[in-house]
Amino acid sequence: MKIVVKILSLLVLLFAAFAAHAQNPVRCATKEKFKEALAKNPAIAAQREALEQFTQEQILRANSTTDTSIYTIPVIVHVVYHSFDAAAQNISDSQIQSQMDAINEDFARLNADTSTTPLAFQSVAVDTKIRFQLTNKDPNGNPSSGIERISTAKNNVGSDDSLYYIAPAWDRTCYYNVWVCNIDGGNTLGFSYLPGTVVADHDGTVVDYKAFGRIGNLFPSFNKGRTFTHEAGHFLNLLHTWGDSPSCIPDDDVSDTPLESDASTGCPTFPLTDVCTTSAPGVMFMNYMNYVDDNCMNLFTAGQRDRMRAALYLAPRDKLRDRSLCNVLSIQETKPKALRIYPNPVEKIVFITIPADFKVQQIAIYNILGQVVMQSINSTQNDNLLNLDISSLSPGMYFLRIVSNQQELQERFIKN
Repeated sequence: MKIVVKILSLLVLLFAAFAAHAQNPVRCATKEKFKEALAKNPAIAAQREALEQFTQEQILRANSTTDTSIYTIPVIVHVVYHSFDAAAQNISDSQIQSQMDAINEDFARLNADTSTTPLAFQSVAVDTKIRFQLTNKDPNGNPSSGIERISTAKNNVGSDDSLYYIAPAWDRTCYYNVWVCNIDGGNTLGFSYLPGTVVADHDGTVVDYKAFGRIGNLFPSFNKGRTFTHEAGHFLNLLHTWGDSPSCIPDDDVSDTPLESDASTGCPTFPLTDVCTTSAPGVMFMNYMNYVDDNCMNLFTAGQRDRMRAALYLAPRDKLRDRSLCNVLSIQETKPKALRIYPNPVEKIVFITIPADFKVQQIAIYNILGQVVMQSINSTQNDNLLNLDISSLSPGMYFLRIVSNQQELQERFIKN
């Protein structure tokens, strides 16, 4: 009897350990994928050195201009789901759209939590001027939703290269390929391949279906869509903020992210210091390229912006910027058609039309730096019409964000 009790106790401990591990997955496997690629092809090291030189040269060229254009990247989402678990893994269109909304807010610094960025880092937190949109055309020029769904009898399909044969990539020079699947039973959230490190049909990002989007059955600590934000950073040539080495060298090749000895995890209290940055404001744990929980990430820096935009001038990412070279011609900037502001420009009272069934839960106005200037505003709602008194705002451009429990609407306006 005692032996049985001991065996049962051991099983309980093993189950508890397994459950705890499953709830604390590896944030990102990009470093491991790079090592795998390097082992297969040592020439990648020289390619990366050359690419880094080109990157720095492009950053210098860009800094000598006043390019403020917004680059919109066409995205194809390959949802690859296990045929015996389709109800969970074949995520909905609305979950995918919630992810597209999340990444665009993060890259535009229109995320609702910009106010939590410490004052010491607000001056370097920026709109990257990069956006993402589901493509409207397939490689043959036919209309597309930007989503394709593939059923497979293989579970944990994201754990090896079979993924790319089951769901072949679209032309990487014209599409950002994103695969959403069960990577390895929930032990890894996602990974990307850095530019110049992988063959064309593997190039892109892989995200676990439980870390993609802001609605659905998601990991509790990774439910704001920031796994994709993080991995898109890698896709556009960003490194982790600590340079992937548990020391102060190497760095992430970005001057405005403080040195950091290793990844930050969980949700640290500001300021957080370490052996590389020993005094306040400390390390930038809230950067999207760190490892903290989704609700503690909130910024890209100007240096990271410059590095990502430079990536879009270098092969193989350059055609994603210049879509005229591809079959994807008619993508427009993401803009909710259900929201309209008038008059625009406005002096005192702004009127907003919204869907009649849209139940407003939160209203916020952001300035061009992504800072909240008005929030939870007292407004008057009459069916599908709102009006706000914005007379206290200084002249300039602003962004209005209205949230319900199902949808988010955004639009910009100018205050005279």
